[in-house]
Amino acid sequence: MSRRSLSKKLLLRRFSLATTFIFATATTMRAQEHPNLSGTWKLNLATSDYGDLQGPDTRTDVIKQRDGRISESVTAEGRHRRQQYTLDFATDGTQTTLPPGIKMGPVTILSVSARWQGASLVVTQNLRFQGATLVATNTYALSADGHTLTIALAFGGDSKAAATFAFDRVDAL
Repeated sequence: MSRRSLSKKLLLRRFSLATTFIFATATTMRAQEHPNLSGTWKLNLATSDYGDLQGPDTRTDVIKQRDGRISESVTAEGRHRRQQYTLDFATDGTQTTLPPGIKMGPVTILSVSARWQGASLVVTQNLRFQGATLVATNTYALSADGHTLTIALAFGGDSKAAATFAFDRVDAL
């Protein structure tokens, strides 16, 4: 084998190894962008800010995240009323129409879509309240240590109400 042919093979092999390394690193970094929100989360009333909204007295969320999907079971109490509902949705931006009757107090949740924006999950809910349709955006962010989940709520349209719900992890990491 000639020296030139050997040099080309060596160069090609190095290029192939470098490309494989870059692809593997990029894939690993991409997978790490999205934190796992799975866990049992209890609302921390002291660090939450409901703004002009009336928030619950207690709330516990159980989140299961797997294979690009989220299942969030919510149990909340406030104003002598207990609420329970579960939202199941994809995190790829696909809109999920919910079965009738999923309510947060007087508000009916019609549909949900979610998409990752960096390390935050942005969940958009189409809601019905007193005959009007509203859009709520919930931005889920996990603290660096994985012990605090913050959900920032904003409403579109004429209402610019906002609230921040801070949750503490109650199960082990």
